Amino acid sequence: DSATLITVHRDVPALDIDSDNDIICYGEEVSITAIGNADYTWSSYPPDPTLAGQENNQTITVTPLVTTTYMLSGVVSGFDCPAELARSIEVKPELQASFDTQDDLACEGETFSLLYTGNAAADATYEWDFDGATVVAGSGQGPIDIIWDTEGVKTIRLSVEEDGCR
Repeated sequence: DSATLITVHRDVPALDIDSDNDIICYGEEVSITAIGNADYTWSSYPPDPTLAGQENNQTITVTPLVTTTYMLSGVVSGFDCPAELARSIEVKPELQASFDTQDDLACEGETFSLLYTGNAAADATYEWDFDGATVVAGSGQGPIDIIWDTEGVKTIRLSVEEDGCR
């Protein structure tokens, strides 16, 4: 007894994917381009709402909020099989520029303490604006002790940068 199976091998169109960046900061956009001529269908996992309306474009510009894989299916006339490609875009987490204070009130001549409570590493860059206060002790994530020479309402600001992200 014997059996015979005849199959037809079909070529897949030659397509590729390129992106202007494979790693982005939270909130940044990235452009991803299909290289080659085809009828394109893009999808993503997890679903990215910023892909909406671009599913059939050669180039998509998206703003994923988490690491996302973009899948491309390219169909070319004369080919029975589509090209299936994927590109992952890593999204660095959103940095938190948050801090705690010892109190909401500072008395004249007394030190006031602050401590960073966000999610950046100790080696990140911390730019504090203490609204005219003098730093008595500390730096970076803190704790930081400051003192003001003048009375009044004071505003403390913090900007954090890590791995090129703010």
